[in-house]
Amino acid sequence: MDGMGWRDSVRIKQQQLWSEVPPKWKVDDHLPAQDNVIDTVPAYLSTADREITEMPLGQLLDSLRSNEVTAQEALAAFAHRALVAHQFIGETANNIIGCTVNPYNGNLSAGGACGGEGALLALKGSPLGIGTDVAGSVRIPCSFNGLWSLKCSEGRLPRSGLATVLSGMPTASGSIGLISNDLGGVSRVFQALLSSEPWGLSDVDVLELPWRQEKLDAIRRRKSRNGSSGRLVFGVVECDAHVTPHPPVAKAIATTIQALERYGYEVIKWNPPPHAPAVNNLFQIFGSTSAREAREAINASGEPPIAQLKEWYEQGDVPPNSSADFWNLCDQRDRYRAQYSAYWASTGDKTLSGRVPDGIILPVAPTTAVRSGEFHYYGYSAIANVLDLPSGTIPVSGIHQLPDEPQDRGQFNRNELDARIQMSYRKEESYGMPVGIQVMCPRLQEEQVLGLMEAISEALADASGLASP
Repeated sequence: MDGMGWRDSVRIKQQQLWSEVPPKWKVDDHLPAQDNVIDTVPAYLSTADREITEMPLGQLLDSLRSNEVTAQEALAAFAHRALVAHQFIGETANNIIGCTVNPYNGNLSAGGACGGEGALLALKGSPLGIGTDVAGSVRIPCSFNGLWSLKCSEGRLPRSGLATVLSGMPTASGSIGLISNDLGGVSRVFQALLSSEPWGLSDVDVLELPWRQEKLDAIRRRKSRNGSSGRLVFGVVECDAHVTPHPPVAKAIATTIQALERYGYEVIKWNPPPHAPAVNNLFQIFGSTSAREAREAINASGEPPIAQLKEWYEQGDVPPNSSADFWNLCDQRDRYRAQYSAYWASTGDKTLSGRVPDGIILPVAPTTAVRSGEFHYYGYSAIANVLDLPSGTIPVSGIHQLPDEPQDRGQFNRNELDARIQMSYRKEESYGMPVGIQVMCPRLQEEQVLGLMEAISEALADASGLASP
């Protein structure tokens, strides 16, 4: 580090970043960390900048195409809003900026790994986010920040050029996820990426699978109370029998069930093979190299590990798995996939229509946004990565009036981990926070996911009297 300690490098970088902010865009009166800044950021913008940055993504693209908004105007508006937003929430978790806070409550986390992206989009400092989802890295921040996302199956979208410490991982190396403030934006960008035909020599790992409008249309024909091709069928996981969702999440699931049934759709309880062991197996696959790449990156930086990695880092080097051990872990994963698929195929016997569910609805996480360091369970999110299924997140609004809860939530614990998560529930901090659910479909059926997201959001909007996105 040219003779400088990491603290000196951090201080110089912080000064450099601050010096590059135009004086007229600097925010002098920082709010206390606990404040909700969702409605504060727009106050620092001009009317024109607010109008541009608050357009739904599809409308913004149409405005750019018609020259109603120029590219220069859009760039300046989003740059301004993003710079204001960063001064309130920070960016990601590192030794330069610190830890991103949630724009709805600065005492809480924005989620991870794409928490900076999630917080920025919640504040409309960007119209679109693209990230990798390894165990919920895209979907958890979307749930915590009230956003829409689509996590694709591996191979559906290109990953070339993405930086990763999992380079060379032959399996479960992460899926591409799209993030936006509205469903239309996610769908439109997904179509645009596929229209570029990113397969073949462009990216040898991308499957030649163009946009399939017929798949979306097939869902839309069944999307109303009087669907012409038979009503939609959903399986719903209310609890995975390992960790009980906190009350706001449980209410979001219950609200969704009621809205779907009111709309005329069929809903059944979903009791697949247990998530927790399969997700633990996935993390063992990730850890097969003993995270040597991450340790080498930290050591090369000269910096200490961030708080989230400190305990692991201090354990020191451990030997990586042998090839035989790694293959065994992958075999366990494949056997679980077969069991899950067999369960799905068998559920036609449990529905009135005789159809297997078109999609599976479940929490994204057992909690709403938590304090930094209090997120401990990926069983609801990482199951889609275990199975390599596409999954879309949907924000559920209006989850405010919650029943009184007993002080000792640990009395309901299923195990030690569940007790730990139940004790982290604070009703006053959960009040008014975004809540997300997700819907999974069979592998590579992203168009079906988008269609079901439409159907679910319309049913929820109808139940609450709101316009659907």
